[in-house]
Amino acid sequence: MWELMGKLDAARIPVSDGVDHGFLRSIYTFDPNGIPLELTCEQPQHDIAADPRTADLEPTPATLEGLGPVPGYWPEPDEVSADERILVPGEGHKEFQDG
Repeated sequence: MWELMGKLDAARIPVSDGVDHGFLRSIYTFDPNGIPLELTCEQPQHDIAADPRTADLEPTPATLEGLGPVPGYWPEPDEVSADERILVPGEGHKEFQDG
């Protein structure tokens, strides 16, 4: 996390202080379009899959399902055909083009 924070700071990209959530640590920034991003790293002393916790006094049914995949919950995805694979230029695309 600290290395990534240093890289963002060196690139003059605003980044928050580190935040300790107990089971993971986070830093916060924004993408070039102003969309907030949370970047996290797990804490090895806490296995969230083995010991999930929530401070929510009334967790939603989805929260109570747990962390693992729920068979049959999502339909199988349709394949995106070649003519449907459209990319439009976004903010910063010229700066990050290869070559």
